[in-house]
Amino acid sequence: MSFVGHQIEQAARRTGLTLLGAGCAIVAAALLGWSLWAWLAIAVGVIAATALTGGILALIAAVILALAHLPHRPKLPPPPAPTPYAAMLTAFVQGLQAGRSR
Repeated sequence: MSFVGHQIEQAARRTGLTLLGAGCAIVAAALLGWSLWAWLAIAVGVIAATALTGGILALIAAVILALAHLPHRPKLPPPPAPTPYAAMLTAFVQGLQAGRSR
């Protein structure tokens, strides 16, 4: 298998596993939300449970949206390393200047 084919296979595997994990997380969140509502409905009543669950979800959504809109500063690549020829030429010119200044 070629290098490119291997990279495509790895990307497909990562994408598939990521989608599977995200699907499981969505189902888990839905079940946890439902169980929270059911517990609250027994404890405080149906209307209060619905209001509390909606308020908690609205708070979570507000935090996620605030995090999504934080300013992003891209990392700048490091400056390129000077070539040995540039360093040698700089040293030569500095030597010439030092010799002429006497």
